[in-house]
Amino acid sequence: MASITMLAPLTYDRIGHKLAVMATNHPITAILQRWETRRDVYEDARAANPDLDMVAVHRWFKRGSLPPKYDAALLQGAERRGIGLHPMEIVKARSGHIDQAGHSIAPIQPRRPRSGKSAAEVSR
Repeated sequence: MASITMLAPLTYDRIGHKLAVMATNHPITAILQRWETRRDVYEDARAANPDLDMVAVHRWFKRGSLPPKYDAALLQGAERRGIGLHPMEIVKARSGHIDQAGHSIAPIQPRRPRSGKSAAEVSR
């Protein structure tokens, strides 16, 4: 029997370009996964914002991000639920995510020689 290779699912950006969904686990997502369910994360985060929608919590998991205004509410919820979570873990996870997000210097591209023509002349 032939084995089936699972590829990363594709998603589309706003313009319609195909993008592979990242399979890596972001540090923030790893922290959020300490709660038993996403509903538990949602309930704890609502202490900071009663108008929070569940879809926002799903997006946090998908994007590997967490708005800072929910840090205190989640820390209190984690303590109440017996989840070991230190504030510095969130700080390190958030700063580590920035380092992984691609804030590196782009390589210098070679200059093309100028033709001496204006853009209007070149497009004719």
